[in-house]
Amino acid sequence: MFINEVVIGVIFRILNFAVVIVFFAYLFKKFALDTIKNQIASRKRHREQLNWQIKELDQAYHVLDKQIIEQDELCKKFIEKIKKWRHAFDDAERLKKREQLKMKVHMEERAKIYADWIVAKRLQQHVIPTALLNAREQLSHQFESEDQGNQFLNKLIKAMEKST
Repeated sequence: MFINEVVIGVIFRILNFAVVIVFFAYLFKKFALDTIKNQIASRKRHREQLNWQIKELDQAYHVLDKQIIEQDELCKKFIEKIKKWRHAFDDAERLKKREQLKMKVHMEERAKIYADWIVAKRLQQHVIPTALLNAREQLSHQFESEDQGNQFLNKLIKAMEKST
């Protein structure tokens, strides 16, 4: 009987072990399995969401990359326009300075002409009457007779008055 008792003990141990395993499997299924399934589903959703975000970020990256290229082209065009504007502005400034220089030279010429005219007028106002007076005195001495001298002087004075 000794073998039977050992066999029966082993069978009961196996049965006890099977009952304990079934009990733990039941507890696992009852309490832990749903939690584990939820965690797996949550992680799967999280992974899918991350994959979706990766796709969205990849699309955003491509859009931003295109925008950067467009902005770079726009900046290049803008820089070219600025260079053209600066060149035109410099040309206009040179032209303006040239015109100012011409105007200055013209004004200096006019001032010189005006100064010469003023000098001529002053000479006319001061020198001519003095010269006429000196000429009258000299001619008076030359033409002692009053008739000849007066006639000559009157003609000379009239001719000079007409010329001035």
